[in-house]
Amino acid sequence: MSIQSDLRPISLTPAIIKQLEATVGNWIIGYVRGKLDNQQYRSLKGRSATHALRDIVHHWSNALDDGKSVRSVFVDYAKAIDHAS
Repeated sequence: MSIQSDLRPISLTPAIIKQLEATVGNWIIGYVRGKLDNQQYRSLKGRSATHALRDIVHHWSNALDDGKSVRSVFVDYAKAIDHAS
């Protein structure tokens, strides 16, 4: 295993393109935000994996308080795209 398999090329995007991407991105998010699931945490500003963990722990706590059981499955998809053929 070599370090070169983990390296990615560096690309510098011109400032005008970055501004255009931000404008279009904001327009798209504004259009679809009301249509997204409330539990969508990825790719939204101000929502992160920490929010998702906080939400799931809250659901688990409520279930345990109600005398229910909690079952969980965790899958690590790290580098899954790199290994897809």
